[in-house]
Amino acid sequence: ELVLRMAVSHQRPDLAIMFYELVEDKVRTSKNPFPIPLSVRNCVQELQSNHCPSHSQQGVLPGVDAQRIHSEFLEIRTSSHDLSFPPVQAVPLTLITSNPALWFSFKLHAWERLISQAYGRADMYAELQQQLNKEFDMVKPRSQSTDTEYYFSRRQALLAIASLPLSWLSESGWNKKTSSSRLLGEEFLPCCAASLTACWHLLRGHEFALVQDIVASSLPFLHALATQSMKQYQPLAANLAIQAYRLLGILALHRNHPEEQEDAFRQAVWISRFADDVSLQVSELISLGYHKSSQEALPLYHRALHLERYENASALVQARLYAELAVAAAMQREEKMAHWYEEQAHKRYPQNPERDPSFLFAEFSLSSFSMELGRMYLVLGQHFPEQRYAQQAQEIFTEVEYTSSVGRSERIRVESLNYQAQVALTLKEKELFQHFLEKGIDGARLLGSQKRWAEIQTVYQQACRLWKQESWLKAYRVLLPSGE
Repeated sequence: ELVLRMAVSHQRPDLAIMFYELVEDKVRTSKNPFPIPLSVRNCVQELQSNHCPSHSQQGVLPGVDAQRIHSEFLEIRTSSHDLSFPPVQAVPLTLITSNPALWFSFKLHAWERLISQAYGRADMYAELQQQLNKEFDMVKPRSQSTDTEYYFSRRQALLAIASLPLSWLSESGWNKKTSSSRLLGEEFLPCCAASLTACWHLLRGHEFALVQDIVASSLPFLHALATQSMKQYQPLAANLAIQAYRLLGILALHRNHPEEQEDAFRQAVWISRFADDVSLQVSELISLGYHKSSQEALPLYHRALHLERYENASALVQARLYAELAVAAAMQREEKMAHWYEEQAHKRYPQNPERDPSFLFAEFSLSSFSMELGRMYLVLGQHFPEQRYAQQAQEIFTEVEYTSSVGRSERIRVESLNYQAQVALTLKEKELFQHFLEKGIDGARLLGSQKRWAEIQTVYQQACRLWKQESWLKAYRVLLPSGE
């Protein structure tokens, strides 16, 4: 009753009703039932009649199961009769479920306990990444502009996990004489698995510089473990090193440093010989071929198709490979082959991609899948203008904004905007082109991505060639980095 009244005083009718239902259930199942005070019943009935269900989660943070928290609290309170607990009203439960800084402190401790359970357990590392990925998805970021405290509390918690390998190395005073491969394998590798998971999530925003520094600092040790360590840790270290090199390759791409990008992706492909996760091997060959010409990309994609144990690759990774083959075939003007690959991608794409074991590093959410199909139809529209491929591309890209946001990164969203500008250019729709050019410029500025700026400059120059006499195009020159 005291907790319920406290929830009412904090203007949280949703929690008040929830606590009441817990008490009501307890009364119903108790051996010695006791009457619920009439004042409480009347209070809750009034709340239920006035409370709008659509606002039942207002104020509760994502990933918060307030009922579970309260149940666990009651279990602890009733199971230890020898301990003296403070009155219920002294425990501010609403603070836990509504204060971002405090909530993420609780989450951080829970994540660290999860990581510590993987120490010395090589068989748990992949599972650890999957569990943390689900945890991080449950607290996906809100808009920074509307919820600054939540945004930065989440960011700080992810950074704490991402910096675990650096903390471990610092605290252990690591050097070749005092640290063994066993300690690195049993303690350092779980920290790296957790760190890389956090880095993938940080990369979905625009934390490019931080992720670069964190990954680059721990990668030399991962590389050494993958190539020189005891056999029991080598496959795991290689799996993690592939992810680290891939992250560095993506970051080099967005700095528009093609040589660094190529080197990072090639290092990942080379080190994959020591790995035991074929999904990672396929993903890395896709990364290596993604920004190449179709002539260079197709041999890499076919190499992935013929990897040993390719059939063991996850459905999500196989779907992405066929989607990229569809784009490459479209670039080669192989219309029928492109559609066949598209069909294969659809067949393999899982109904719930976020449950796929490769979802974290595959970077192939539903919106990414739609974007790749849009790319294929855009290329086909450029090669076969007499058909409706460009219009189909426009329809697919429009759907990207309305597909599930789970796993979607800002990098992919802005890339999709730039492709939509390209579609508008292909269809010669001036107003639509202007709309997506502006959105692409805003997105590239937010990301600080030189790659996204390069895409905008390319499509802008194409527009200048198409609409030579249009004065409105000149106004956009000052918005581009080079002013051209």
